[in-house]
Order: sequence, then C-alpha cells, then structure tokens
Amino acid sequence: KIVDLINGYNIDLVHSTMAYGAMFCGSICKKMGVPHVWFQHGPASGWMDRAAAVLPHDGLIVNSHYTGKAQRALENPVRFLIPRKNPIEKILLGTNVKDWTVEQRAAEKKRWADKGAFDSSRPLIGMVCRIQKWKGIHLLLDATAQLVEDSTVPDFQVIVWGESFKGKEYLEELKDQVKTKNLPVFFAGKTENASLSLSTCEVIVNASIQPEPFGLSVIEGMMVGAVPVVPNEGGPAEVIAHGKNGLEFKARQFTSLAKQLKTVLCDPDLRKRLSVEGQAVARQ
Repeated sequence: KIVDLINGYNIDLVHSTMAYGAMFCGSICKKMGVPHVWFQHGPASGWMDRAAAVLPHDGLIVNSHYTGKAQRALENPVRFLIPRKNPIEKILLGTNVKDWTVEQRAAEKKRWADKGAFDSSRPLIGMVCRIQKWKGIHLLLDATAQLVEDSTVPDFQVIVWGESFKGKEYLEELKDQVKTKNLPVFFAGKTENASLSLSTCEVIVNASIQPEPFGLSVIEGMMVGAVPVVPNEGGPAEVIAHGKNGLEFKARQFTSLAKQLKTVLCDPDLRKRLSVEGQAVARQ
C-alpha cells in the first residue's frame, strides 16, 4: 500500500505520526529513495519508540524540548553504537484561532448549566483529558477538597470533560470521591468542541502526574481566555511563565495546586491579567 501510494501520487516526502507509523514507513521509504520524517508527540516510553528511532528516517519532529529529551534518553543505549545524524525539530502544536461571541459563550454555558454541570454565577475551573490515572484528575479533586474547606476562597465549581480510557474503574473511583466529600465537581463526558466548552471557564488545569509531552488542552483553554494552572515540568512548563501568562504548581503536589488555584480565584485582577497575557501567547 505504501509503495502504491508513493508511486501513484509521486510523493516527495513521507511524514509519519507516532512510532508505529514510522516503523511501517522507514525501511520502505529508504528503499524507494523518498525522505521520511516522523512526529513523536509522546510520551516516549516504549519499544516501538526505540525501534522507530533506529529505523531509517531523515528527521524527527517533537512537540516540546521535554519530548525531545525523553526520546533521546530512550535511544541512548542504541545510539551509543549507532550515532544520531538526523536532526530533531521542535514544533509547538496549535489550535484554530476562534473568537467566540458573547452570545455563543452564553449559549454554551447555558447548555452545560441545563445539564446540571454548574451554576453559571460561580467561577469555573475546567479540565479536558482522557480519564486515566496519569492525567492526575484525582490531584485536582484533592486540591478541590482543600479549597472547599477554606472559608476565604469564593464559591467555585469544577468541570471535567473527557471519556474513560482503558476501563472505567478510575472514573468510578473519582465519582465516589466527589460523592463522599460532596465536592463541586461535574464529569461532563465528551465535548464535541473543546474550545467552545472551555470558553465558559475562568481557569484551565493540567494536573498530569507524569510530565505532559505538550498539553494541547492548555493551549485551547488559553486561546479562549482561561487562565492556565499547570505542573512545573514537561511541555506546559515550556509555554507557561509563572505569574506572567499563567501559574505553575509543584508537580504531583495537590497542596501546591490548591495554593495556585486559590491565588487565581481570590484575585480577579490577576485573573484578568493572566487571561489576557495567556491568550496572547496562545495566539502566537
């Protein structure tokens, strides 16, 4: 199939996505004399990533310096014998620039409010991700529980968009935690339009408990004015400058996450400034 496509369309360059794509294409492209690059969006962790790096290719694209370093570290045992000659290029991911009108935002907020997701009069903290443990949703719930107990924090709500990945056990654990502690958290399921849904939020959180390769939902949230609160590692830390266009917390520490959320919830002026600066960075 690959040979037929290359010949049939006179293809001059093949771009593979992820290691399994590179494994299929590398040797064939080399044999046919067609340049081949592949995109590693992370996490760089498995035998396929290592194998793809050794198979023929003319360049590797990554979405952050963190992903590039992780891929290099994975390759090191092999690259000790076979030195790397191909360049690694960092290309930040992006999202469509969309200016949602006041009416569109209001309609989206009403749509979710009608589903019982939140009270539109309270600040909203949002998260968009696959529901799996390494995304750290439990960390956000622990931070939420701490904030609820703090009388100096204004009333707020949390909404999590996303579907379970590889089993529903983790989601059920999260729902039990919300119910037991009576937390102001709503699991909304899949959203068909992450950008529009996030436009209803004041804050976008990434709480991954292993370094996030990039964190596209952070950029999607920033694009519509949500203030990013992210771990101080991985891809998000390369985009967010603490106190300038967002806030960082100590990775895997819910108390640190709670502290930063309290900061942004209790200071509307700071929230407005970070929103404006974050949006400018995301557009760039």
